[in-house]
Amino acid sequence: MIFASELDTGRRRLLADRLKATQAQVFVSAVSAEQVTDMVGEKGKMFRVEQGKIEVQPQD
Repeated sequence: MIFASELDTGRRRLLADRLKATQAQVFVSAVSAEQVTDMVGEKGKMFRVEQGKIEVQPQD
């Protein structure tokens, strides 16, 4: 288990590159979206879960 909040920016980018290279389905959770935005590939989606409701987040 890896916690994005425990990684510095460079290590988060390295992890993101490795995850995208696998082309596997990966679920990542974080406290803030900024911690995982590098991990979303072109086919990736981000979701926000708040008070039991799931929302798809728009891609920038």
